[in-house]
Amino acid sequence: MVVTIQFTGVSNSVVQSIKLFPNPADQFLIVELDNLSGREIIMEIFDLNGKQVISAVEKQIINDNALSVDISDLPAGIFVVKLIVGAEVYVGKVEIF
Repeated sequence: MVVTIQFTGVSNSVVQSIKLFPNPADQFLIVELDNLSGREIIMEIFDLNGKQVISAVEKQIINDNALSVDISDLPAGIFVVKLIVGAEVYVGKVEIF
Protein backbone atom coordinates (compact mmCIF):
# COMPACT_ATOMS: atom_id res chain seq x y z
CA MET A 1 0.00 0.00 0.00
CA VAL A 2 1.18 3.52 -0.78
CA VAL A 3 0.17 6.37 1.53
CA THR A 4 -0.02 9.64 -0.38
CA ILE A 5 -0.05 12.89 1.55
CA GLN A 6 -1.56 15.61 -0.65
CA PHE A 7 -1.11 19.29 0.16
CA THR A 8 -3.74 21.38 -1.54
CA GLY A 9 -4.60 25.00 -1.08
CA VAL A 10 -1.10 25.82 0.17
CA SER A 11 0.26 28.60 -1.99
CA ASN A 12 3.96 28.54 -2.83
CA SER A 13 4.38 25.13 -1.21
CA VAL A 14 7.72 23.50 -1.99
CA VAL A 15 6.21 20.01 -2.12
CA GLN A 16 2.70 19.20 -3.37
CA SER A 17 2.74 15.42 -2.85
CA ILE A 18 4.60 12.96 -0.63
CA LYS A 19 4.35 9.17 -0.94
CA LEU A 20 5.42 6.79 1.84
CA PHE A 21 5.78 3.15 0.76
CA PRO A 22 5.59 0.29 1.31
CA ASN A 23 3.08 0.81 4.07
CA PRO A 24 3.14 -1.33 6.13
CA ALA A 25 6.92 -1.66 5.87
CA ASP A 26 9.46 -4.04 7.38
CA GLN A 27 13.02 -3.36 6.10
CA PHE A 28 13.09 -0.06 4.26
CA LEU A 29 10.75 2.89 3.92
CA ILE A 30 10.79 4.87 0.68
CA VAL A 31 9.74 8.52 0.81
CA GLU A 32 9.00 10.00 -2.60
CA LEU A 33 8.57 13.75 -3.04
CA ASP A 34 7.47 15.40 -6.25
CA ASN A 35 9.91 18.33 -6.12
CA LEU A 36 12.98 17.23 -4.12
CA SER A 37 15.73 17.83 -6.64
CA GLY A 38 18.31 20.29 -5.34
CA ARG A 39 16.61 20.83 -1.98
CA GLU A 40 17.88 20.05 1.48
CA ILE A 41 15.55 17.74 3.38
CA ILE A 42 15.54 16.72 7.02
CA MET A 43 13.73 13.48 7.86
CA GLU A 44 12.92 12.15 11.30
CA ILE A 45 10.80 9.23 12.51
CA PHE A 46 9.11 9.19 15.92
CA ASP A 47 7.22 6.53 17.87
CA LEU A 48 3.74 7.38 19.16
CA ASN A 49 5.24 8.46 22.49
CA GLY A 50 7.13 11.24 20.70
CA LYS A 51 10.56 9.60 21.01
CA GLN A 52 12.79 10.10 17.96
CA VAL A 53 13.77 6.64 16.66
CA ILE A 54 15.40 7.58 13.33
CA SER A 55 17.43 10.73 12.86
CA ALA A 56 17.94 12.75 9.70
CA VAL A 57 21.44 11.37 9.12
CA GLU A 58 20.20 7.80 8.73
CA LYS A 59 18.58 8.37 5.32
CA GLN A 60 19.90 7.69 1.87
CA ILE A 61 18.94 9.62 -1.25
CA ILE A 62 18.21 7.03 -3.95
CA ASN A 63 17.31 9.41 -6.79
CA ASP A 64 16.25 13.02 -7.39
CA ASN A 65 12.80 12.43 -5.88
CA ALA A 66 13.16 9.66 -3.30
CA LEU A 67 14.79 8.80 0.02
CA SER A 68 15.30 5.33 1.46
CA VAL A 69 15.40 4.75 5.21
CA ASP A 70 16.54 1.54 6.91
CA ILE A 71 13.83 0.70 9.48
CA SER A 72 14.84 -2.93 10.08
CA ASP A 73 15.83 -2.24 13.71
CA LEU A 74 12.46 -0.72 14.65
CA PRO A 75 9.84 -2.76 16.49
CA ALA A 76 6.39 -3.34 15.01
CA GLY A 77 4.01 -0.42 15.44
CA ILE A 78 2.80 2.91 14.10
CA PHE A 79 5.35 5.68 13.58
CA VAL A 80 5.21 9.34 12.61
CA VAL A 81 7.40 10.51 9.73
CA LYS A 82 8.40 14.19 9.84
CA LEU A 83 9.92 15.85 6.78
CA ILE A 84 11.33 19.36 6.83
CA VAL A 85 11.88 20.94 3.42
CA GLY A 86 13.12 24.49 3.78
CA ALA A 87 10.73 26.23 6.17
CA GLU A 88 7.89 23.75 5.56
CA VAL A 89 7.10 20.73 7.75
CA TYR A 90 5.19 17.66 6.51
CA VAL A 91 3.98 14.82 8.73
CA GLY A 92 2.68 11.34 7.86
CA LYS A 93 2.23 7.94 9.51
CA VAL A 94 3.70 4.56 8.63
CA GLU A 95 3.07 1.10 10.06
CA ILE A 96 6.02 -1.23 10.63
CA PHE A 97 5.51 -4.97 10.97
